[in-house]
Amino acid sequence: MRPRWLILILLTILAFQNGYAEISFGSVNDVYSYYFSVTHAETDWAIAGVYAGMLLAAPVMAWLNNSKLIAMRMATILFALTLLLSVLFIVIAIVARRLYILIIIGEVFNGIARALIYSLLAKFAVAWFPESQVGTAMGSVILAGNAGGIVGAIIPGIVLKRPNENYTINCTVKEQLKSVWMDYNQPRMLAIYCPALAITAVLFIFVLILVPDLPPKPPTLAQAVKRLQTTSANLTDNFFSATKKLFGEIRFVLVIVISGFVGRAYVVEASMLTELIREFSNLSTIEIAPNILGGYALTLCLAGWVLGTISGGKLLDKWKNYKFLFSTSSIATFLGCVGLALSVYFSSYSALCLTIFFFGWTFGINLITSYEIATQETYPMDELFVTLWLNGGQGAISMIAAGLARVMLNHLGGAAMLITQSATIAISFGLSLLLRLRYKRLNFSRGENYAGNNEHADEVSSVDEQTALLIRDS
Repeated sequence: MRPRWLILILLTILAFQNGYAEISFGSVNDVYSYYFSVTHAETDWAIAGVYAGMLLAAPVMAWLNNSKLIAMRMATILFALTLLLSVLFIVIAIVARRLYILIIIGEVFNGIARALIYSLLAKFAVAWFPESQVGTAMGSVILAGNAGGIVGAIIPGIVLKRPNENYTINCTVKEQLKSVWMDYNQPRMLAIYCPALAITAVLFIFVLILVPDLPPKPPTLAQAVKRLQTTSANLTDNFFSATKKLFGEIRFVLVIVISGFVGRAYVVEASMLTELIREFSNLSTIEIAPNILGGYALTLCLAGWVLGTISGGKLLDKWKNYKFLFSTSSIATFLGCVGLALSVYFSSYSALCLTIFFFGWTFGINLITSYEIATQETYPMDELFVTLWLNGGQGAISMIAAGLARVMLNHLGGAAMLITQSATIAISFGLSLLLRLRYKRLNFSRGENYAGNNEHADEVSSVDEQTALLIRDS
């Protein structure tokens, strides 16, 4: 097996663990809120912790990367380490029973790990795979993360016992009954997360042994030239200059805003869907509790995301029309949001399941396309540096917008929040139409005249036979 496929498998398994460790309360929101003695609204803090971690990771890791203090190997080690700490804090919180703050801290580490893996997958795919396989490589890692999220959402609903509502009414035996209930569920919670802790620890050791910085030989002409440039001369800007240059790329900023708005919609579905179903209570006439309905619907959303990741990766490999895919997935996500709003308002659970699956599918395509666009349009900047800022920007927009959605839900109701969400996605579609893409890395690899788009045109034009030998032997 070629080293790149072995490393891809390792990153894929780690991404699965990352998704699995992200606390997805879903259908067992009542179990976790009762176990840790917090309200349903306070469970949002765990989800907010993920995006806070992504936001925290962006400037720090980007600075370390730009300063050459970390490259792909060290970033992968940090990813595995933060993921290990995330699961460890969750296990400690379960053992301690009431320390919900440790769950939030664990999810902050999980967010840092997510920012790193999403950034690493773009760097790894571009540096190790030919252009015809970049989409598939990135899609495999995102797919694994989503699959982990699905498994992490389903297993607790199967193995955990729900609290009896009478526990909160009968004050004389409340604590005793709760203690019995917690004694029953605690071993099952540990059985969910302790194997994940052990597996992550083993994977961390494999990362230390197996993962290098770069492949021995670059897979494309663009990567060969970039490597010759960076090794033959100091072409790296300082951190502030590189960041200024990056955010001076209007296409990159537009990608952050568009994908951030779309990501905001996912955060809302993940954290507030149960409350929307509860508000429009006719959906509960199915005789299933709203939190269970919300959990099932969220699982369908993640399943759609998996399908979107697979189809999006294949489409990117075979058909490099990024703008069309980005704009089409944005308008399709808008239609999914409108369908979701209508299905909740008219109390149709079957329509809710269909539209949220469709939403997840289009969201998956939109996400993977955003990474391709970002690395294409900022070539020859370091992909890890670019995608760290991309993830940080997406996380910041998603977290702030989701916070505003929570305020709107609490004060204006679910209908106003859903209408605003649909309008936000409509804006993202409009912004996607403004993109004028240049396909810089792709055009270079195709042998087209790239010098006009490259600020280091002299270096590119003087690439000698060493480049051809690198490409021929790769």
